[in-house]
Amino acid sequence: MKIRSYYLLAAALSGSLASLPATAHAAVITGVTVTDSATAFSPDYSADKAVDGDTSDYASQNQGADTFLQFAFPGARQVNRVVVMNRDSPAEADWIGNFTLTFDGGLSTSIARTAIRGGSAIISLGGTYTATGVRLDVDTTGSAGPGGNTGAQEVFFLSPMTDKVAVSGVTVAGSATPFSADYAAAGALDGIVGRSQGAGVTPEYASAGLGVDAYVDFNLGAILPVGGFDLFDRPAGADRVSAFDLIFSVNSVFGDGDDTTLSFNGTGMATSGEFASIQAQYVRYDVTAKSGAGVNTGLSEIVFYAAIPEPSSAAVSLAALAGLGLRRRRRR
Repeated sequence: MKIRSYYLLAAALSGSLASLPATAHAAVITGVTVTDSATAFSPDYSADKAVDGDTSDYASQNQGADTFLQFAFPGARQVNRVVVMNRDSPAEADWIGNFTLTFDGGLSTSIARTAIRGGSAIISLGGTYTATGVRLDVDTTGSAGPGGNTGAQEVFFLSPMTDKVAVSGVTVAGSATPFSADYAAAGALDGIVGRSQGAGVTPEYASAGLGVDAYVDFNLGAILPVGGFDLFDRPAGADRVSAFDLIFSVNSVFGDGDDTTLSFNGTGMATSGEFASIQAQYVRYDVTAKSGAGVNTGLSEIVFYAAIPEPSSAAVSLAALAGLGLRRRRRR
């Protein structure tokens, strides 16, 4: 069931939308390190480049489908999604296609996907795995041919947010002028983290040299108790955002007195945040500071989370009455 439908049903039963305190840890797992890998092409393409939060990448030495990476988390973590950004290389044999994740040397899951240059979808694992580390084994590359300096530009692991659900059906309501059609704001909602390659592959929004004046307005589709987000910045370090505001509003007009503003610092390419739920239908991502020399600030992807409402007494009563009615009809 889509998140908007769930809340509309809850509102119909209870007359209001419940808001739960934000108690979960941020979804993007930080402090991940690489402890082992297939032989790197050279020291400039070492395995630690896959978790350095930048466009530098890990490349194996012609290992192709024999490429692997072993990751360690800073303690036991729950994992339910992964982002495996391919190298920004024109050679398809350098890209990771299908791969297998093995957690703590035990449970494993295999992922089938279409390889793309310089990017990755946010991939659901179909379940939640608790582990202190994971091994990624490449099963196929982006090319049917042998070999390839296969590797990754960046790998992110994500945890579920307790008592929160990702909001589906979010749309762009407006934005600062994009750099070009290949960097339109819709790229921030296409489910892909990575670099725009033109020709319709536009997984990032970039403003037209606007620096701290860049912004994007998002429509959640209904008033929801928003309590968290995951944000992936543009991969290019020169255009990296170091601080931003999220401005929440029940309507599409910002600055009319009903806004709630929260400020965040960028912590690399991926940033998660959670907070006490705010009732809003519209959210503005507003750049307030940048760390690089570039001015085409923006973002690659954003996911919003809404708190799951507890069943109200009215909803429980209605459910109990409905069950009682069914029992009475059966007795007759």
